[in-house]
Amino acid sequence: MSRLIYLDNAATSYPKPKNVIRAVNDCLLKCGNPGRSGHELSLYSARAVYNCREAICSFLNFNHPENVVFTYNTTYALNMAIKGLMDDGGEIVISNLEHNSVLRPVSDLSHSGRDISFKVFDALGCDDEVITNFENTLSPETKMCVVTMCSNVTGKILPYKRIGEICKKRGIKLIFDAAQCAGLIPIDLSAFYFSAVCFAGHKSLCGIMGTGFCVFSPDTEPLPIIQGGNGVESISQFQSGPLPERLESGTVGVPGIIALHEGIKHITSAGLGHIGEKCLYLESRLTSGLLQTENITLYGRCRDKVSTVLFSIGKVPSEKVSAYLSEKSICVRAGLHCAPLAHEALGTTDTGAVRVSISHFNTGEDIDLFLKEIRLMTK
Repeated sequence: MSRLIYLDNAATSYPKPKNVIRAVNDCLLKCGNPGRSGHELSLYSARAVYNCREAICSFLNFNHPENVVFTYNTTYALNMAIKGLMDDGGEIVISNLEHNSVLRPVSDLSHSGRDISFKVFDALGCDDEVITNFENTLSPETKMCVVTMCSNVTGKILPYKRIGEICKKRGIKLIFDAAQCAGLIPIDLSAFYFSAVCFAGHKSLCGIMGTGFCVFSPDTEPLPIIQGGNGVESISQFQSGPLPERLESGTVGVPGIIALHEGIKHITSAGLGHIGEKCLYLESRLTSGLLQTENITLYGRCRDKVSTVLFSIGKVPSEKVSAYLSEKSICVRAGLHCAPLAHEALGTTDTGAVRVSISHFNTGEDIDLFLKEIRLMTK
């Protein structure tokens, strides 16, 4: 087999840093159930979980570790935030770049008999156009907005701070999906308005699969969407207690949380600015090469983006392109990327599109070898 070229980091980052792998191995030798017992193994896990909450707060410039709630992925975090913060009656506004982890829970609420509806605004234009579309979609009935900070399909970064200013002024709850940008761009939670921000641990934060988290603003009171044991007020039949325990029913994924902490350490050590610059350099190298290749269509190009590129080759189904590249040991993703609204807006629902997502572990040689195979395929 040829040298593996991994360009599917928007799904899950690879390879994992060595310190992440070592930490998970050590955890499995030492950890017990956190917050359930007073013995050494339980205390080890409890300390590790809290230390990760603090590391997240430092990384995101947020001063409330108790408002960092661990989940299994961003999808769970988004469901927790949307369903835990939306009251009966009113309207939810989302963008046409949202993942199914937003579209499906919002659609479910609109059919729940709770007098909830939703509307979609166009987020494909320049920032001023996006803001105009957003404001024109809002109404007096709008109670919540759920917006991706960065598209998982095109890599476009939305003007999330300006969206936050509008929602704050109107008293609208605002949930952000930060799965695709955390670990690639700086995120300062003290610098913009939000009710909740949802993250993936296994993407550019360099953790392992099965790990995510949601950061809730201190002035929010989310209701739990599941109930169970959390080590607090165990005699009660009802879920209660403060954050984070109120939302963390059952045993949290300690190995994944420790991996997330180590992933943040890796990013901090490597330098977030350096990571972002390298990824965008490689993205520019890739884009330039594709633009010079016949029969290639690039989608969603814009100024403010992360290192994700979406393209197609004529009318060739995207799965066929992905399969060809896989035979050459090049990993990309094809299809609709769990974001049907985005593909409808881009006009790619029939054939899907190929997504290339770059990490700081990639090299210029990776990009050149990828382009070589694409050119061979288009001849």
